[in-house]
Amino acid sequence: MLNEVKHLTVLGKIRLKLRETPSLYSGQALRLLRVTRFSTLSTLRDQENAVEMVIPLRSRHHRNDWLVDAVLCISIAGLACSLYVHTLAPSVLISDLGEYQFVLYELGIPHPTGYPLYVLLGYLWSRLPIGSVAYRINLLSAVLGAVTLVLVYLGLRDWTRYRGVALGLTLFFAVTPTFWSQMLVAGSYPLNALLFALLLYLVLCYLEDRVRVEWLLFVFGLGLAHHRTMILVTPALLYLIWQRRQERWEWKRMLKGVGYLLAPLLLYAYIPIRAFQLGRDDLTTVPALVSFLSGRVFSGLLFQQGWAGLPSQIAKWVGWTVQELTPIGVLLALVGIGVAWRHCRPFSQFTILAYLGHLAFNLNYYIGNIYIYYIPSYMILLFWAGSSLYGVCRWLEQAADKRGWLQVGISGILLASALLRAVAIYPMVDMSHEYTMENLWLDAFALPLAKGGAVLANWNKHTSLVYYQRVEKRRPDLQPFIATDENVHRAMAEGRALYAADLPPTLDPFSLSCMGPLIEIRPRPYHLADIPIAFPTDVVFGGFLRLHGYDFTYLRRDVEGNERYLVTLYWSLVTPTERTLAVSVRLYTGNSLLIQVDGLPVRGYYPLARWQPGEVVIDQYILRLSQAQQPLDKKAELEVVVYTPDDMQPLVVEGTEEKAYRLGIVVLP
Repeated sequence: MLNEVKHLTVLGKIRLKLRETPSLYSGQALRLLRVTRFSTLSTLRDQENAVEMVIPLRSRHHRNDWLVDAVLCISIAGLACSLYVHTLAPSVLISDLGEYQFVLYELGIPHPTGYPLYVLLGYLWSRLPIGSVAYRINLLSAVLGAVTLVLVYLGLRDWTRYRGVALGLTLFFAVTPTFWSQMLVAGSYPLNALLFALLLYLVLCYLEDRVRVEWLLFVFGLGLAHHRTMILVTPALLYLIWQRRQERWEWKRMLKGVGYLLAPLLLYAYIPIRAFQLGRDDLTTVPALVSFLSGRVFSGLLFQQGWAGLPSQIAKWVGWTVQELTPIGVLLALVGIGVAWRHCRPFSQFTILAYLGHLAFNLNYYIGNIYIYYIPSYMILLFWAGSSLYGVCRWLEQAADKRGWLQVGISGILLASALLRAVAIYPMVDMSHEYTMENLWLDAFALPLAKGGAVLANWNKHTSLVYYQRVEKRRPDLQPFIATDENVHRAMAEGRALYAADLPPTLDPFSLSCMGPLIEIRPRPYHLADIPIAFPTDVVFGGFLRLHGYDFTYLRRDVEGNERYLVTLYWSLVTPTERTLAVSVRLYTGNSLLIQVDGLPVRGYYPLARWQPGEVVIDQYILRLSQAQQPLDKKAELEVVVYTPDDMQPLVVEGTEEKAYRLGIVVLP
C-alpha cells in the first residue's frame, strides 16, 4: 500500500509538471518518457528528474530568451577572441605546429593520421589577407577556440538551467592553462575541442528530442575525420543510443544513420588523391596508406612502459587536473557526478563513459604532449562542476526564493575567479613575443650561406625552415635535412656546404665553426691563411687560448624593432687543453654596459679538446640592441672576457693583469 502511494505521488508530480507545460513540450516529454503507472518506483523517479530537465528548461524560456543567448554568445566569442588574439603567437613555430603552417597553406599532407578536415579548413582560412601565413594559421586556432566556448556555454546553459552559472563556468574554462595555450598556436587540438563540445551539446539536444540521432553520428564522423581520439567516445555514444532503443530503428533509418556516420570519413580520400598529385610514392600503396591513416608509427607509444609507468601517469593526471580546474573546481566536479546522476542519468552515463575512455587511453599513451589530450576530459569535469552548482542554486532558490540575485551572486564569483586566474597564468601562456624560429632563420638567411648548401635540423626546427622556403620563398636553394649521421655523409658526398641548427650524435671526424645561429660542418679545419680578418689582434688568455682578431657586422632589424649585430671571434689553441671555457662578449658606451652575451665557444658543440693544432675556430655571437639602448653617437666599445664556467673565474690576459680585453671602438649602423 505504501509503495502504491509513493507511485501515485511521483506520478502526480510528473503529470502536474506536464500540465504546466505548453502542449508542444508536453507531447515531446510524453513520447520521450512513456510514463505509465505500471513503471517501477525507481523508473518513475528517473522520469521525474528527466521531466524536470526537459520540460521546465524549454518552457521556462521567454519570448526574448533567444536574444539574451545571442548577446551572451557574441560576448563570449568576442572576449575569447580578444584575449586569444592579444596573446597569440605572431610568427612561425616549432615542430608539428610549424608543419601545419606550411602544409595547410599549400594543401599538403601532414604527419599521420593526415587530419584531412583540418587541412581543408585551414587551406580555405589561409587565403584570408591577414598578416603572414603563419599568423593566419595561428589565428584559426583562436577563432576555433572562441566557437568552442560558445558551444560550451550553450551546453552548460541547457545542463545547469542557469545562464549566469553557464557564463561563469565558460569563461573560467576559457582561461584554463592548457586550453588557453592551445588556442594561441597552430595545431589540430582546437578543432578537436570544438567537435567534442559540439557533440556534448548535441547529446543534450538529442535527450530533449531537439535533434535526431543521425546528427550525433554525423558530428562523431567529423571528429573521426579529424583526430583519432574521437574514437574514445564510441562506447559512450553506443550506450546512449542503446538506451533510446525504444525508438523504432527501421532498417532504412539504420542505413541513414550509417550514411551520416560514414559521409565525413570520405574526407580521408583526400590523402591518396593528394599524395598522387604530389608524387608521394610512400602513400600510394594500400598497406602504406593503412599504416598512415591508422597512425601505426605511434603505436609503439601505447603501453610503452606497461604497468610500471602507470603510477607516474596517474600522478601526472591528478596534478594536471588540479592545476587546470583548481582544487575547488575538482571538488565541485566530484560532487557533481552524483548530482548529475539524479539530474539526468542518460547524460551523466554518457559523460562518465566518455571520461573513462579518454582517461584509459591517456594513462597508457606515452607521447610528449599527452597533457593536451586531457582537454575533452576537462570539458566533462566542467559539466560535472556545473551539476554541483545547479544543485546549490536549486537548494538556495527553494530556501530564499530569490532566483535573480542568486544567479548574479554565483556568476559574479565565477567571473571573478576567471579574471584572477587569467591574471595569474597570463605570463605563462602569453605567446605574443614568440619569435624564436623567425629570428633563427632570418638571422641565418642574412649571412652568406653557400648556394645549394645543406641545412641540418631536428624536427623542431626543420619544419620552420621548410615554411620559409615553401611559403615565403626564402633561400629555396638550400636543402633541408633531418639531423642524422646518415644525412651528414650524404651531404658531404654530394659536395654541399653543410650547416646545422642541430647536430647529429657523432661528428668526431669533422671540424666545426659558427655561421651566425648555425654551425658549419667541415671535413677540414680553417687555418689562419684561409680567413680574411677585418680587425686582427694577437691576445692570449690564460696562456693557452689565442684570439687572432674579430669582426663586427650588422645583421638586420627584427620585427620587434631591435637592431641585431654579429660579433665574430677567431680562436686557436696555444697549447692543447681539455678545460671547458666560456666567453663573454660585452658592449660598452663609456662605463655603461649596453649588452652582454655569454656562451661556450661554438655553442658548446666543439670542445677545446677536439681543436686541432693550427686550427682557427670561428666563434660568433649575436647582440640585440633595442632602440632605447642605442647610443646617441652610434659608437660603442667591444670587450671580451674568457672564464671558467664552473667557478666563474676569468682568465688573465697574457702580459697584463687585466681580466678583460677591450677590442676597440665599433660603429653601430
